[in-house]
Amino acid sequence: MFDLTSDVVTNIFGFIDKYTAIINHLLSLVIAILLLLALYRKSGSAYSLMERIWFIFLGGKKYSDEESNKFYDDIRDMEKFNAIFNVNAKTPSEYKKIRDWITKYDLEIKQISKIKNNITVRNLKIKKQSTCSIMLTVFIILISFVLAICSFTIADADSALVSIKSNGTYLKINTHGTSKLFHFTNNDYWILTKDTCLKIDHNPEKTKKAAVITKLEPNLIDILCQMYIKKDFKYINQTIDEQNIFWKFFALFLTLTLVSFRELFKSFHTCDARVMLLYKYRLYRKAR
Repeated sequence: MFDLTSDVVTNIFGFIDKYTAIINHLLSLVIAILLLLALYRKSGSAYSLMERIWFIFLGGKKYSDEESNKFYDDIRDMEKFNAIFNVNAKTPSEYKKIRDWITKYDLEIKQISKIKNNITVRNLKIKKQSTCSIMLTVFIILISFVLAICSFTIADADSALVSIKSNGTYLKINTHGTSKLFHFTNNDYWILTKDTCLKIDHNPEKTKKAAVITKLEPNLIDILCQMYIKKDFKYINQTIDEQNIFWKFFALFLTLTLVSFRELFKSFHTCDARVMLLYKYRLYRKAR
């Protein structure tokens, strides 16, 4: 196999390639933890999950005394209330307080359910949203979206994406040919194929001419041409396989983008809910 990485070329994801196995396991762990946290945040606690585990392995959902049954029923009602109305009550008394508050002022439950932990249960107020936090969320969305697109591009590529060490030029190398990964004009576009290599094989003058056009070093052109002429594509296939790790990066950054979008919309909904709450308070005072 022709070793393209030894002196002149390195994988586009260099440091990741060195620790592929470790990063792969860490990404899998992070994604699994995020999924569990999403389930946990939806209900607000892990009691329902523990109840199901207890029922499956040991059986029985009821306690032996009525007070314990009533206590646990209150907890289950709280979790159901949290899950359905998307609020963040932490105790049965809190969920009842929120319920009574909504009923007393005839609040719009759809708007309340969109803001979740932006309700301060202690004094039943809706948190004010700062411009800085909204701008920070927008910034995170932009960065994570760009990283998601980059990760998808690398993961979905049918080419080995590499960087030339000498000048930092990025190349995409596949079984059909080699070309620049980024080109902004027609004059900047070229492709090195097997047919091209057959024309310049062992011809120093043609190799130098190709080096001027491609801005690649002659020895790199020789290595690439030998690969195409002898159809030795092990390096390409190996690099493409290693690039599959970026599917997990894509999933991670896409999740971060979507979560940040949700937080941004929650901030907007919170601003709307504050206006709605003020309006409902005024109506309530007028009706008294």
